[in-house]
Amino acid sequence: MNLEKWKKIAAISEILGSVLFFLLIFIAMFFYTGGTMDNPSIPGYSFWGNTISDLGRIISYNGGFNIISMVLFTIAIAALSILSIPLYIVFPKLFSTKRLESISAKIGSLLGLITCIGWIGIIFTPADILHDVHWLFAYLIYIAFFFSGVFYTISLFLNKKISKKYAIIFTLYCIIQFVSLMVIIIGLPIARTYLVVGQKIVHISSILSYIILGYGILKYKIN
Repeated sequence: MNLEKWKKIAAISEILGSVLFFLLIFIAMFFYTGGTMDNPSIPGYSFWGNTISDLGRIISYNGGFNIISMVLFTIAIAALSILSIPLYIVFPKLFSTKRLESISAKIGSLLGLITCIGWIGIIFTPADILHDVHWLFAYLIYIAFFFSGVFYTISLFLNKKISKKYAIIFTLYCIIQFVSLMVIIIGLPIARTYLVVGQKIVHISSILSYIILGYGILKYKIN
């Protein structure tokens, strides 16, 4: 199969994985059985009180079985991580004209593949069973995702054939992610709300950015 076909497969897979992740996580919120760390008795899912990882708990904070939400959460993460792999493999092949472009793209993709490993780790370490290991995988994802975005931004700016609007979008994405991560790190000892909101901003901005990038790659002409 030639690069043009692989490029289309990678772009469509990335868009599909991102959309499935967003939809399944959204649906999982309605099936979450309830409770937050600060208020176990609160009904249902709280946008301001629950992290996304809470959806993957086997037992929710109110003590109820959280099976439906957990299954949807697991499928969402599996879909995102698996369907992102083709993009990380193909993306560097679009940047072979200049050395710095190619190196930046390869580093970005390597870090992207590390995030996929982190996502799989999240699946097998529910926060209510293996809390510390779960958060190690979570921080691995946040850090690798951020630096992957930085290197992708460099390669997008250096490439002469791809519209600079994608580089600008990724620049904004990296800024949003950096600020959100700082809010999470600084705010965590103060209030859990900072962690919860910062986490959601990171995920929403990353999903939108990679959907747009997938569309850009789909329209990208190799020759």
